Amino acid sequence: MHELGGEPEPSPDVLLGHTSPCDLVLVEGCKGGEFPKLEVWRTEGGKSTL
Repeated sequence: MHELGGEPEPSPDVLLGHTSPCDLVLVEGCKGGEFPKLEVWRTEGGKSTL
């Protein structure tokens, strides 16, 4: 957790640069990012997939 103090939010690439090597990173949001995505949804909700 880090307070930005009014600075713009860093990109996912910048944030990933601060992680230890791993096999999987789960990110909430960032739908417009240029990286592979996994969508989880329920048919009962009546909405289609993105």
